[in-house]
Amino acid sequence: MKEHDRTKKAILFSGGGPIDTDRLNLLLRQNTMQFQGNKAVYIGAANGDRESSFVSMSEFLERLGVVQIDFLRLAREDVDIKASKALLQNSDIIFISGGEVEDGMNWLHHHNLADFLCRMYSEGKQFICISAGTIMMGRYWVNMDETGNGKNLKIFDCLGIIPAVFDTHAEDEDWIELKTALRLLGEDSLGYGIPSYGIITATSSGELTGYNTDILEFRYVDDRYSVTPKRGLLVIE
Repeated sequence: MKEHDRTKKAILFSGGGPIDTDRLNLLLRQNTMQFQGNKAVYIGAANGDRESSFVSMSEFLERLGVVQIDFLRLAREDVDIKASKALLQNSDIIFISGGEVEDGMNWLHHHNLADFLCRMYSEGKQFICISAGTIMMGRYWVNMDETGNGKNLKIFDCLGIIPAVFDTHAEDEDWIELKTALRLLGEDSLGYGIPSYGIITATSSGELTGYNTDILEFRYVDDRYSVTPKRGLLVIE
């Protein structure tokens, strides 16, 4: 990744409820961001390209001034990769939806687009992500054991654009998936929980800034988890 592009701020939403438009507008003002007249590409692979999600997020992007939103359907076999890359290259904004993290990453890898998205970030594309999309921007996530025997847990790679492990709107489950990921990653591993409705910016140089929420920093040491709320700018160790 080009060094001079490591400070490009991705906008990451936790999800779990309505978007806090007042805080979002504050974020945009403070970072002199404006999207009037922009073109966006929506990636909904994590939710199986669900039409209702596209419609909802398109309405949100239109309120930001985006004038064109293209739906890049990747949750299928017959995808024109050349045309998909051209669509992404010609956009101003890449939006990654919520859904299931592993499904989203599997489809990106299936179509050989994960590395291409990393390149798009390095070339200055504005990323806006929500829920599973936010987690996909980080380094890793966990495939939780569905058999109940605890033997099938595994870590898998995400995009790695932001050098962090994220979880979103999981306070009601006590952040169990994030904690499991940190345990599998090993001693002194760090992860970051973004509570419901949270909005942060994040860069590939490791700067995280919360705008309407504390960012919860989780650390796994000696088979225990510590949680430290972080307010404002946080630089990942």
